[in-house]
Amino acid sequence: MKKSLRVIFVLMCLVLLGTLIAGCAKTYKVSYYDNGTLITTQNVKGGKMATAPTKPTKEGYTFDNWYQDQGMTKKFDFKTMKITKDTTIYAKFTENPNPES
Repeated sequence: MKKSLRVIFVLMCLVLLGTLIAGCAKTYKVSYYDNGTLITTQNVKGGKMATAPTKPTKEGYTFDNWYQDQGMTKKFDFKTMKITKDTTIYAKFTENPNPES
């Protein structure tokens, strides 16, 4: 009887420990910027993917895409890129052609 109580106690402790570890998953901050101006932020659990925010607008420009680097050479892929640290994502815009020229 004592042995089975110990086994039950150990199993309960393991379940509790697993629950605590799962509940303490690190959350990271994802910041979205346009030309140095913060647009919005998002909190994402480690190992999960960020959700693309609403496309920003800028008068005279067309939104191109979200990028993972300030030089805007590497697109950010919301379908495959998992968040594992605080992350900054940059909006790239393309200037609309001037219809008068």
